[in-house]
Amino acid sequence: MRSRFHTGLVLLAVLVLAACSSDTVKRNTYQSLQIMKQRECQQQPGDKDCAEPESYNKYEKKREEELKQ
Repeated sequence: MRSRFHTGLVLLAVLVLAACSSDTVKRNTYQSLQIMKQRECQQQPGDKDCAEPESYNKYEKKREEELKQ
């Protein structure tokens, strides 16, 4: 149920941000998904070391380098 709520929330955020620039929508969507992943990791039982989310700028640089190859 909670996962469905988060998914709906992300979709709503994307729709609201549709009026923004394409880069802003991509950035906000990426950051929302990273936050969701971080929360899910923290809620899992056990001693997990949840990795720090990668910034959008680092992600975009890596992505551009991969596309050039």
